[in-house]
Amino acid sequence: NNMNNYHSHYYPPQSRYEHPKRTSQERHPLSSGQSSPATTQNSYLCNLSHPRSWNSNINITTTQTTKPAPRFNNTRTIYESIQIAHLNLAALTPSATAAFWNKVSKQMSGRNASNSRLPRHHDELGDHLNQIFEHTTHTLSLFGPKDLSQAIYSIAKITDTLRKYGDGGRRRGHDIIDVLSRLLMNRDMTPKKELLLSFAIASRDTLHHFDARCLSNIAYAYALIKYVPEFDDGSNLFDHVATQAAQRSAGFNAQELSNMMWAYATVGKPHAILFEVMGDQVIAYEHLGEFNPQNLANTVWAYAKAGISHPKLFEKVANRIVSFGNLARFNSQDLSNTAWAYAKVG
Repeated sequence: NNMNNYHSHYYPPQSRYEHPKRTSQERHPLSSGQSSPATTQNSYLCNLSHPRSWNSNINITTTQTTKPAPRFNNTRTIYESIQIAHLNLAALTPSATAAFWNKVSKQMSGRNASNSRLPRHHDELGDHLNQIFEHTTHTLSLFGPKDLSQAIYSIAKITDTLRKYGDGGRRRGHDIIDVLSRLLMNRDMTPKKELLLSFAIASRDTLHHFDARCLSNIAYAYALIKYVPEFDDGSNLFDHVATQAAQRSAGFNAQELSNMMWAYATVGKPHAILFEVMGDQVIAYEHLGEFNPQNLANTVWAYAKAGISHPKLFEKVANRIVSFGNLARFNSQDLSNTAWAYAKVG
């Protein structure tokens, strides 16, 4: 029906990798003391299986270099970020590589991203971006969970933004959006899924090291572009993430849990054990004080969308909503989806 169709296109929740400017009318994200993934150093390296598409004859210089890794804190344009990354390609450590993609994803959402005309001599920029992407995939075996999950999320966010430009009837021109589109998108503005498969393989092979935050953001990233990577053994990435997440359910905070469940409902993967365990985790919380209106709405929406029954979960969320005293803290989207979820489950 129309209501179901409307909610099947529910907007995605905010990821913990996004740090938008706050205004007096915006709801503040959770203050959980989180550190920026771009500045977090991993304490270990992971040994990952190389994707079959890799060329073992290519000699990649990785972290063994005396040149300091580039920083992207002060770059003002995507063009500038690409130039700095390419000029320092041999010095791009996993953390610097993840920081590069994170910076580009943020710059993509800036006001001037769609009008970022390139300098006259820009023919080599596409080649530079390709080399940065190849460096990223060829060094995935050095990435720890935080850098890997950040890189995946950032590239997925870029891809999702490019898709929105395509949905708007955008024509190819001579700006940075088109350079990125040629790398990451097909001609019909759908993601080049084969490019993202190597990241999924790298994630699968080291998921046992991922904490709740990394697991949540991996699932969120692939759900954002509606891609479920499948492997040769018949399993898919969401199967593997669910197994690990179910074992770490106690480590999920409100945003991580709601984003995780939103992701599985969005891609149509109602993993029964995961939904049961996460629902039980919500029940186990002494209170739901950490859950803001969007977290509550996303959670019940996900269970209703997936067709998973968990009466005690819905009862506890309802009690939390009633405790607010009024619905002034809910925006129209949160209210609509919460009401739809309860109507759907009866």
